Amino acid sequence: MTARKGTSDYYWLKDLKEDPEMLKPPEIIIPRLMWRGARVCLFGREKSGKSTLLTYAVAQASNGLTFLDEQCQQATFVWCALEEMISETVRRFEKFGGDGSRIAIVDSLAGNWLETLGRTIDKTKADGVIVDTMGLLLSKSGIKDENQAGEINASFIPKLTQLTREKNVGLLLNGHSNKSEGEPRGSTALTAGMDVNLVMRAPDKNHRPKRLLTFEGRWGAGEFAIEFVQGDDEYFRLTEGELSLSGKILRYIQSNPNCSQNSILEHVEGGTKPKRDEISDLVLAGKIQDLGNKAGSKFRVVETTRSTGNSTTGGTPEKPRSTGTVPGSSTAAVLDSGPLEPEAGPPIYGPLQEVTHEHR
Repeated sequence: MTARKGTSDYYWLKDLKEDPEMLKPPEIIIPRLMWRGARVCLFGREKSGKSTLLTYAVAQASNGLTFLDEQCQQATFVWCALEEMISETVRRFEKFGGDGSRIAIVDSLAGNWLETLGRTIDKTKADGVIVDTMGLLLSKSGIKDENQAGEINASFIPKLTQLTREKNVGLLLNGHSNKSEGEPRGSTALTAGMDVNLVMRAPDKNHRPKRLLTFEGRWGAGEFAIEFVQGDDEYFRLTEGELSLSGKILRYIQSNPNCSQNSILEHVEGGTKPKRDEISDLVLAGKIQDLGNKAGSKFRVVETTRSTGNSTTGGTPEKPRSTGTVPGSSTAAVLDSGPLEPEAGPPIYGPLQEVTHEHR
């Protein structure tokens, strides 16, 4: 942020406007779910699939793949598994192929949780933090009743704000909704303290794997629907909702392999210059390639060897492994997401290591 002038307690708007970063929208870490510097909560009934959705999203983003037809930049995450056994978390990430060198798991937040998370973010160079669940984090903050607005406003929300601002990370909390109406549970101070609230409902009384998500926040409001596709290649897909420009271009090229740039410009909605810029960015990111020549372009989506939850991939999913195999009792461990063979025994966790990523 632009430095204050001298010892003043304020900024002049004209000075802030000179900083290009001030005019940019928040950086998206996970499309529809996480933004850098933002506090987000996903509310839903227990056992409705919230943790499964978040695991899939983090796995895709850790590999720099697509999530709900939107391209993710490769990112690093801290996952706080406060409610379930850590082995459950490992198995879910194994199923979805999370990058083991970009997902750090914390299974305890004893004492000052803000300091613990801060240290872990610094060591891992994380872009985002997922807390499963918000109720247990409230308890760690000394708040016994989630309906106590005074305590929540006085200590809990300020700590979340401090974490996201000082560490420049996205924060995503797994919250609960009430049984009768499916609305966020607890004091309205919780929803008011978030930048974005997402409420997930099962419109067909859980008879189908469809979920409807309502989005309300600083960057708009609306609804989108997703469906969990089960089988050898399990993933979530977007069934209703507006795609970003990059998502529209990717989807068009998937449906029209070897299409020309002129064809993309003609059939994909949006301005010509933004579409040209987005095509260039997708090429530079290695997501699409031009197989044409001087006579004309021929764009195709770059295939991967890992599942992305769409039709662009093939072959047996290949899941990266981390190298840490030293047993330890640390409350944070780097996930080893390699194959769990029957004879391999239980997963082994290594101590948290400082890592360097160039993307931040």
